[in-house]
Amino acid sequence: MFRSIFHAFTITAAIVVCVIVALSQTPQPQTSQSPSGNSGITATGVIGQVKSIDTAAKQMVVQTDGGAQVNVGLSDKTVYKRLPPGETTLAKATDISLTDVGEGDRVYARGRVAADQKSVPALQLIVMSKGDIAKKREAELAEWRRPGVRGVVASVNAPA
Repeated sequence: MFRSIFHAFTITAAIVVCVIVALSQTPQPQTSQSPSGNSGITATGVIGQVKSIDTAAKQMVVQTDGGAQVNVGLSDKTVYKRLPPGETTLAKATDISLTDVGEGDRVYARGRVAADQKSVPALQLIVMSKGDIAKKREAELAEWRRPGVRGVVASVNAPA
């Protein structure tokens, strides 16, 4: 009896160790959140959706996922890049201009965010267009709807 209890304890301990190792190696999703709790605002940039653009004044308003609105200052030195949805590096980014950015586009304005978190002078603006994001979502939805293998199970070979 002692041997079976010891064996069960050993197996349980091994499973716990495996789970701990697996969890420590799995990257946890990182949210862009500032110390004040505004999701999408960090010390080095703002991510969110373009609410309005004033090309003459070279400014735009970005609404973060947390609901905060941040004024993004643009200059002649601001670099504009379009990135396809789903990409995680700038390897496939293309150069664009301010006129290529539209309301509803998803942007990351890189620059030093003001202490009050209400403005950022953008050194770089990385854009994912609203249309490209919609096309990607439609393609993903179509993929989920596409039928898989269908049929009736005639037999099961458990040993195999």
